[in-house]
Amino acid sequence: MAVVYLTRVEKFNAAHKLWISEWTEEENFAYLENVPIKTGTDIIILYLLPSKVL
Repeated sequence: MAVVYLTRVEKFNAAHKLWISEWTEEENFAYLENVPIKTGTDIIILYLLPSKVL
């Protein structure tokens, strides 16, 4: 029997914002200094599903 593979690639960015909403913009920048306000991680997921062909 032959095997067929179904492949799917998903790409996304898991991002978050470093910010304290109760503080002013000046307080946030003073506390966080040069830390990026928005940061994230690029994620790639590869699905590989084998299936037998009858």
